[in-house]
Amino acid sequence: MERGAMSVRQLPPQANLRQLKSQAKDLRKASASHDAEALTRIRTNHPRHERSNDDSLVDLSLQEAQLVIAREYGFDSWPRLTEAVESSTGSTAISSIDILLGAGLAQVREQLTRAASTDVPVLLVGERGTGKRLAARVLQGLNGGPVAVVSCDARPDSLGESDIFGFEAGAFTGAHVSTAGKLEEAQGGTLVLNEVGDLSLPAQLRLLEAIEQGTYRRLAGSEEHPFDVRLICTTSTDLRGLVATGALREDLYFLLQVMRMDLPPLRDRQQDLTVLVQHFVEAAHRASGMDAPTIGDDALRLLLNHDWPGNVRELRHVMEAAALAAVDGHIGAQQVRIEAAPTGEQAA
Repeated sequence: MERGAMSVRQLPPQANLRQLKSQAKDLRKASASHDAEALTRIRTNHPRHERSNDDSLVDLSLQEAQLVIAREYGFDSWPRLTEAVESSTGSTAISSIDILLGAGLAQVREQLTRAASTDVPVLLVGERGTGKRLAARVLQGLNGGPVAVVSCDARPDSLGESDIFGFEAGAFTGAHVSTAGKLEEAQGGTLVLNEVGDLSLPAQLRLLEAIEQGTYRRLAGSEEHPFDVRLICTTSTDLRGLVATGALREDLYFLLQVMRMDLPPLRDRQQDLTVLVQHFVEAAHRASGMDAPTIGDDALRLLLNHDWPGNVRELRHVMEAAALAAVDGHIGAQQVRIEAAPTGEQAA
């Protein structure tokens, strides 16, 4: 591959996808302003422009800028560069989710690694306790940068909006001091909105406008702030149903669906349950410095016959308690305490 006078740069030891994507965006902006150094880099590392002597380079797409960055690091394509970064920075994160997602969710793992190389919103859908927040943490770890989390179901409407976007003094009763929101905390990184279906309609409109325009304002503010975050949303609610009742804007619904990942309930993942049981028992005993107890067949039968309305979260708590109650290094049915959910109800 022809490199001209440019030498191949080494990837920083702690390189992450967020940094690389920022480099590509910065290169594109520099080329638009006819920056001489940027034009030299592009001509040296992009086939379409290597013979160009025009100082006013034609409009450079983001994909072309990404190819230039990839070549500067010695890779012949952007996907090969991102794969290399994922394997070095994401191996720990992905391995941590390998067990918790299990063989039954191989597709989710593949989607997470694919999503890490883009900036589009990601929607994680599943019952409570299926691992949505864990998947969000893995994706955030692959992207790098700061992270801010908002639990939309835990805030009153007005406070939820100010929590995300921030507010200026006097924006509402009790707002005595101008305060930054979670968006400002997450700039250049990831904003996670847990249970996004509980966002108020005013907050939904404000979020939609921020995503589409690339800027936002604090409540009662006039200054424009850049919307430079990777948006990850989770929901255990049927969002389409919320659209039908008017509780969720349809335009926001479609925008959030760009990359959707569905996490099935544990009752549909019987092939993973035995591995998960062993994982949680071993984790509990690693923390105490003791050897993990054995698990009796009677205990396993009890676990396999349970519907797990609380999903992986419920299983973790059950196995942590069983590990502590183990007798002579053994877990039997008597040490497994499972509460039957009321008929027709799902654990929250």
